[in-house]
Amino acid sequence: MSGQRGGGEPVDLADMPLDQQFRGIRIIGLGMPMGLLLFGIIVFGVTGSLAKDDTHSELTGAPSLILLGLVIGNVVGQFLIRRSFQAYLRAESVFLRSRPDPLREVMGPYRQYLIKGWGLMEANGLLACLSFMLAGAKLGIFVWGAVLVYFLVTIPTEDRARRLVGSAIDTA
Repeated sequence: MSGQRGGGEPVDLADMPLDQQFRGIRIIGLGMPMGLLLFGIIVFGVTGSLAKDDTHSELTGAPSLILLGLVIGNVVGQFLIRRSFQAYLRAESVFLRSRPDPLREVMGPYRQYLIKGWGLMEANGLLACLSFMLAGAKLGIFVWGAVLVYFLVTIPTEDRARRLVGSAIDTA
C-alpha cells in the first residue's frame, strides 16, 4: 500500500516503522468513535426522539427488534471477519515463521481486518442513534454506548497485534 509524501514521491506503508503504522491505525480507530460520539450527542442531547408516544401502534417493539437483529448480525460478522483473518494467518504460517518479524509482513491485511470490523461497529452505532431518534427505541442508547466502549477497549496496539498473529501461526 502506498501513500504520498509532501514532496509527491510515493511511500510504501510497509517501509514505515511499526510505531508509525500503529499511530495511523489508531487515528482511524479513534476517529470513528469520535464521529459517533458527536452524532450521538446531537441525537440524544439536542434532537431527542422525534417519535410520538403511540403505545397503540402495532410497531411499538419493531425498532428494538430490528436493532437487536443488527447487533446479532454484527457479532456474527465480527466473528467471521476475525476467523477469516486467522485463516489467512494460518495459511501463511510457514512463510511467517521464517520471517524475523511476522507482524510486519501482515500489516496490510491486519489494517483491513481492523477497518472491516470497525465499519460494522460504526454502522451499528449510527443505526442505534437513528433508531432512538426516529422510533424512540431506548435500546439505541445502550447499543450506542456499547459500541463506544468497544472502540475504546479494542484500540489496536503492537502488543495485541503480535499476540493475535503469534497465536494464529502457532496453532497452524
